[in-house]
Amino acid sequence: MKNRDGHDPPWYDSAWSRRRTITANRDKVIGSEDLVNIPLLYDHETDEFKAAQPSGADFVFTSDDGVTKLSHEIRAWDPSRGRLTVYVKVPRLSPHRDTVLFLYYGNAAASDQQDPRGVWSECAYVGKPGPLAERAMQLLESLFDDPGLARLRSSNATHPAIVRYEALLAVLEHRAMSWPGDIERIGQAGAAVLDVLDFGVGEREGAWLKVAEPEALRQIRTRLDRADKFADQLAVVRCWILLREQGISAVLIERRGYPDIRAQVDNNDVWVEVKRIRVGTDASRVRKVLAKANRQLKTAVPASSGVVYLEVSRPVEVSSLSEEMPEPVQTCLHEVERELGSGNSKSVGKVVISWDEMSFLGTPPGLVLMAFRRRTVSRDHRSPRSVPPLEFGPSAGRTLEMTITWAGTVAEAVRT
Repeated sequence: MKNRDGHDPPWYDSAWSRRRTITANRDKVIGSEDLVNIPLLYDHETDEFKAAQPSGADFVFTSDDGVTKLSHEIRAWDPSRGRLTVYVKVPRLSPHRDTVLFLYYGNAAASDQQDPRGVWSECAYVGKPGPLAERAMQLLESLFDDPGLARLRSSNATHPAIVRYEALLAVLEHRAMSWPGDIERIGQAGAAVLDVLDFGVGEREGAWLKVAEPEALRQIRTRLDRADKFADQLAVVRCWILLREQGISAVLIERRGYPDIRAQVDNNDVWVEVKRIRVGTDASRVRKVLAKANRQLKTAVPASSGVVYLEVSRPVEVSSLSEEMPEPVQTCLHEVERELGSGNSKSVGKVVISWDEMSFLGTPPGLVLMAFRRRTVSRDHRSPRSVPPLEFGPSAGRTLEMTITWAGTVAEAVRT
């Protein structure tokens, strides 16, 4: 078990009882240059591996020095057969000399040693787009009207709408998007596709097609071309669409100092003010946002209360899509609950927090490049002037998975 310098390398950790040498044959490496930070597939079956944990948690890979730990992700592990299939991120794979790695196992107390993100963090992915990406482009075009988006693209390449447009175009034209280098564009593409699912463009006769009245579109378009207002206006439209999807009559308001939306529920007006807030916003900022919304709602309904729709401004990156609430959202929700539990902001009868989650998952050849989900949670004021007769679901309920394979095809799966 000598390394390439002919020396016996030191042991990674005495808690691991076994070590196996892995040699990647130089004749199997294509090209004349070293491959740097490349995921290497290792697939082997031996009874010796049965000494590993049944979960495979104690498998550890190192470079040829015996101690430098390498990122790996287990694709399959059968402890009854001792069959291990795993991807290991190799710092350098050479066509000029064999590459030596070491595999450690036999530590019953070890926690899971995998690092999937480390394996794929510098890989770029390209694939054929699915129909949802195409519909996201259609939605952008319909929001701006032809040729409004084209004019904006030629005049302001840094406009948020154009960043989103270019992100979708990168997918549609098979250009590479990598993680984490393109995380902003990846997030924009995912959010755009979730908007398609919410707005209902193309696949079904959804809310967008039903509510795209000329006057509503005129109001929407008045602020979309302004870079500083684009995201705010999209948040208003998302909330408006969500209400209309539930069969609630809702109109957009342009009057300065008033809330953004007026809804009709049982012949009663319910006003909704839409605000955006950044992940990690401190407590004082949350209070200021709610205080401003409270003043606007008080102007519209001085003897009653309304709703604040609070949208987290960027997708929250999570390790996996689970039922747990991401920590940044928990922090925001905690501050909202404190404010609604006090004697302040009594014109705010309900706060709805909406956020997107994104997760990077998977292993080739069936790699889930990105998974997105849009969620909402609401809290009522403990002592409001009144209780707004308006309910928002606990979650938008749609999860988008974009699966990419080494063959270059994308399959989109939406769970409702």
